[in-house]
Formats: sequence, C-alpha cells, structure tokens
Amino acid sequence: RLETDNKGVNTETDNRGEKTETDNREEKTETDMTALHLLSSSIAYTSSSSFSSSSFSSSTTPRMLAGARYGSCGYPLETAAIDSMILQDGGGSGVQEVCPPLRTQTEELLIEGHVDCAWLYRPWEVLRAKRRGVTLHLMPPANFGVPFGYMNTLVA
Repeated sequence: RLETDNKGVNTETDNRGEKTETDNREEKTETDMTALHLLSSSIAYTSSSSFSSSSFSSSTTPRMLAGARYGSCGYPLETAAIDSMILQDGGGSGVQEVCPPLRTQTEELLIEGHVDCAWLYRPWEVLRAKRRGVTLHLMPPANFGVPFGYMNTLVA
C-alpha cells in the first residue's frame, strides 16, 4: 500500500507490514526546473518598481523632486537612479536622502507624508497605499531615460 502525506512524503507498506518512506520533495526533473525558470522569467519580465510621490506632495514628475526628501533604503544605486531621472527630466539638484532603520518604513514614511518620494514596488506597496486612500504618482525609471529594472522575483 502506498500513501502520500501533505508534505510530499510517500510511505509504502509491504505484505509483512514493514514501512518504507520516500521523500519526494527534493526530486526535481529537468522539466520542473525549466518550468520554474519560465515562471520566474515571466514574473520578472518587466520592472515592478517605480519612484513614487504621494498625494501629500505636489511633485508629479522627476524634475519636481529636485531637493525633495527621499525615503531611502540607503543603497547608493537608489540615489544615483533618481538623481539621473531628475536630470533627464530637466531638473536641477538631487534629493535629500532620509534612511529609516527598516526597509518597510520607507513605504510608511511616504504614505504618512514624512518624505516626498520613495522607491516602491507594484503592485503590493502601491495597492496598500490605495487601500489607505493615498494616491501615488508613479515614475518608472525607464520612462525618464534611466534604463533600470530593479525588481523582486518570487520563486516557488
């Protein structure tokens, strides 16, 4: 008799009542790995992030963010990307970086109006803001001359 539990472990019982367990969770075929690669490629095909300003800010384009308070994770790449967007859009100086202790606090700082802009991910951070009644102005880097596609990829 063969039984499979909810964790993918097969238990086979022979005629004498002896049990043998086989763990199928780790077995991946080439087909499984190809499917996983295609799934992750499909999810990550387009950029899922944008610099965003909220309805608390009058900034709706990158040039309007010159000198703005930017809720940052502290990565140098972030400020380089947004500064390039500001310049490409005809603006002057860069942003003033505000680094909260936790990455998740950048979203809160923007939604609560403590910073003028932040780098958010679509759809989850944008959706959470919408559910709280906050309108966001999304500014994807590629739309403003910065060919950059930083994104999170989910692999299951």
